[in-house]
Amino acid sequence: MLLALLSTLAAPAVAAQSSTPETGDALEPAFETFGALPWEEPSGAEPYLVEDVTDGDTFSVIEMGQADDPDPWWEPVRMIGIDSPEKDGPYTDEECYGQEASAFLSELLPEDTTVYLQVDNDEDIPDDQELTDDGMELEDNDRWIVHVYLKADDTDDYYLVSEILALGGYVDVKDYDDNTYFVDELQAAEDLARDEDRGLWGACGG
Repeated sequence: MLLALLSTLAAPAVAAQSSTPETGDALEPAFETFGALPWEEPSGAEPYLVEDVTDGDTFSVIEMGQADDPDPWWEPVRMIGIDSPEKDGPYTDEECYGQEASAFLSELLPEDTTVYLQVDNDEDIPDDQELTDDGMELEDNDRWIVHVYLKADDTDDYYLVSEILALGGYVDVKDYDDNTYFVDELQAAEDLARDEDRGLWGACGG
């Protein structure tokens, strides 16, 4: 897994991304997409199991082989390119639409859901960043920063979770260090959500 991920990091950005969205007659997945188009299998992505959702843009995962472990080793994951409103917590004050964003991600990624994690493949990792033994990039709070995909049942269609969240109006699109994958797609998704007053853009006066 390490070699596969590190080789992906060194690849050119265009080649390392998922292929362009498929435009054929894709079957509707069981989960909400808000009209997001499916992607082909993301290059270098590795499967993990969702352990728990923290808020609207952060959750924890365990390795596939730990499914039956009563006390698995989990890792926190932060999705690249988006920022959700905060929910009320021990270290955060609730922001408008924070509870709704967290609740939707919990519904989208219930415990034991298989997700596919992909590093951004930025060829120039900043000096203050580091890679784990698994080839994952860490941010300041020691969370893996990755793109996250859901795979539709019985198809080869993958959906970018950050794009779903942006289309639904659950998150604000933002730069995340030098990771630039899907900047245009995520911004287009946010623009559509804003235009239609979806989610926080209608509820919070955005």
